[in-house]
Amino acid sequence: YDHVYVKPRVGSLGTGVMETVRSAGGRQVIRTLDATYETRGAGPAMDRIMALTAGAREEPMGCLVQQGISAEPPGERRFPRFDLRLLMQKNGQARWDLTGLAARVGQTSGPTTNLSNGARSEEAEPVLDVLYGRPLRKEILRRAEEASFAACNLLDGEFGPVGEVGLDIVPDTAGLPWIIEINARPGRNVFKRIARSEDVPATVRQRYGAIRRRSVARPFEYAKALAVIGATT
Repeated sequence: YDHVYVKPRVGSLGTGVMETVRSAGGRQVIRTLDATYETRGAGPAMDRIMALTAGAREEPMGCLVQQGISAEPPGERRFPRFDLRLLMQKNGQARWDLTGLAARVGQTSGPTTNLSNGARSEEAEPVLDVLYGRPLRKEILRRAEEASFAACNLLDGEFGPVGEVGLDIVPDTAGLPWIIEINARPGRNVFKRIARSEDVPATVRQRYGAIRRRSVARPFEYAKALAVIGATT
């Protein structure tokens, strides 16, 4: 692939994530959270990648290499990189439900969209409308939700009951959503930041405030459902 990510198998907050983009003429751009490097030729690029990942490769789990997914060709971006965060939680009936979703929009040239690294929380719909248009936006969100339910059911089958996960999803240039990561301990800040933002209308703040409150309540609702199930079996 001309666009890949290298990341530690175990980590959080985007620490250790690296992006590499190969363009015509053999030019290779390598981005980390702290710096951007440019090389020419496969040999120098590999040397740089091996040096940057030396610490992670010494860990027992090593590194993961992923195909790069981007809404625009990575060498021709007109808009900041972004992803969609979907919070999936079990509800009071012990069934998966989509609690809420938002876009995380990068504010730097770094390879991640983590809020801890400076990204902004924004409504997903306007972000997608700019890049894809409204009709395709609706299809992207439908497919992203469908993929999230499928992934959660797969997790239940593989690991046993799971209460909540945060899925990071990126649509490609054609609008097909790809699951990039599934987070076992998802935060709620992506919703809280919009709920407290002065850059959005009051109705949007209220909607995301309600999503955040629901996201806090649902683990307790699921725990209560498990207690009832346990008492009747």
